[in-house]
Amino acid sequence: MSDLHLARHIIATMGRFTGRRYQDLYNEIEKMPLAAQRDFNRFLQDVEGEIERERRTFRPFPGGPKIRM
Repeated sequence: MSDLHLARHIIATMGRFTGRRYQDLYNEIEKMPLAAQRDFNRFLQDVEGEIERERRTFRPFPGGPKIRM
């Protein structure tokens, strides 16, 4: 993946998470070295995985054990 392509992917992921735009941050992401962009993308994927895992987790009653679906 090229620098610009990965930067655009990261920007799309961030917009999907929050529904907001962070133009100054987007400009800085495009300037980041490719290795830093890869790490940042990996971080966002980890966060997305944690969010999805928590969505599938519930407590059947207050104070009860967490159950994953």
